[in-house]
Amino acid sequence: MDELLSNYPGSLSNLAVEAFGKYISDLLVHFVTFPQHTEKRDFKKDYILQTCKRLEIMIEHMITPICANEVTQKLLKYIDVTYRELLETVYWQCLDEISPILVSAILHPSVTRIDSFKRRLHPSKNDNVYCWIPSIIFHAVHKLKHLQVLRCNRMAFQPDWFGEGLKVAENLQEFQSQICNDKVLEILSRTCKKLKVLDVSSSHVSDSCVKSILKFEQLEILNTEYTRLSKTGMTNILKGFSQLRVSQHDSCNVSHKFRALGCENLDLPEIIILADNFTNLNSLTLATFINCSLDPLSKLNHLTKLTLKYVNFTRAEKVLRKIGNQLVSLSLSHTLDTDLEFISNNCQSLNCLHLDLVRFVYQNTKKITSPEFKSLLCLNIHLDDSSEIEYIASRCVNIKKLFIKNGAISFLHRLIKRELLKKLEVIFWDSDSLQGIEVNVTESCVISTVVNFKTGTTIHSYRKI
Repeated sequence: MDELLSNYPGSLSNLAVEAFGKYISDLLVHFVTFPQHTEKRDFKKDYILQTCKRLEIMIEHMITPICANEVTQKLLKYIDVTYRELLETVYWQCLDEISPILVSAILHPSVTRIDSFKRRLHPSKNDNVYCWIPSIIFHAVHKLKHLQVLRCNRMAFQPDWFGEGLKVAENLQEFQSQICNDKVLEILSRTCKKLKVLDVSSSHVSDSCVKSILKFEQLEILNTEYTRLSKTGMTNILKGFSQLRVSQHDSCNVSHKFRALGCENLDLPEIIILADNFTNLNSLTLATFINCSLDPLSKLNHLTKLTLKYVNFTRAEKVLRKIGNQLVSLSLSHTLDTDLEFISNNCQSLNCLHLDLVRFVYQNTKKITSPEFKSLLCLNIHLDDSSEIEYIASRCVNIKKLFIKNGAISFLHRLIKRELLKKLEVIFWDSDSLQGIEVNVTESCVISTVVNFKTGTTIHSYRKI
């Protein structure tokens, strides 16, 4: 039931939430600029606590549980933006004392989801990214007894924070954080026995967290890309889940329950362990200069989503010949010798293709003689050469969603005029330069643009922080 308000941006309910968000922003400004010296020594602190207590009671009674997630996300976004603006004023020293009190007050007790991660492959204008207050949110989630999903990105300003005193609901099922460390995982492993999704990619976790990770016996999705985990640590995790039983009365290993796995720096022995024991994977991400054969992955008969990063594409060709036609999503990032003709011929069921700064086997992609990518419904593409972007996109004749970074403005003009790719419903255009495009500017910095043909909306422009 999320995004109820986002579906009706002009509705009275949505306008009311926007007005309430503005009130919350003004309240934070009021708190930090409140006179420091009063006749009564603790008057300011008492005033803030009493005001926030009344605010907390009002939110709990006025916001229905069905809207709690979305309204809370919007209010947190208002605080995050205001927090950033106040950091540049003389009042910045008050923020870390006052902000947690206000954040705690607006967290509705019925909230089941705190999500502040921008979706890299499928971004949305409704993504809520909190760049400045993740640690404040972390310290306030103890009051959310029904919390099931907690996803917090890395902060733009990283304080010395080690997760001390973190308390999370026992029912937590999904955890993703780039400000995670070994201490946080140790706390979660003692409390959150029902955790099914753990994504600590790009965080500070190390080999010291291996024992904590292996305590999550209900885990189905694990991502440890770009962490401090060594090859030995990742090997111990793979072996540990391969040997861990689901229960005393069940001969099935925990590894057989895994649906998705993301890891890096694997050699052939680890690839073999993965292929032999994580047989039910439907999503796999392998990253960072894998120099061994990927042939054992041909055993993964349930795999439908494959992501390769910093890998020579030729190492994956044998695998793709075997299981390429069962893939519905293929994501390639910084891969070398990428062969689009090979992909077209061996991955004919693809619905989604993601190309991020890949290097092609051809010096000129227009030498490709492969048929069009007729099965594709979604293309996400970021290349150095804007002409390559236009050429590849033009061959995906049936796509409905197009995500482009570094594209030529002239290409966007042609798409808006419906001169090509006439089945397009949504374009997400990520560019620092939109000169010559008529846009509806609603925020101060225009960076990303969404064109929605299906709803008839011309262009939505908004600011990324």
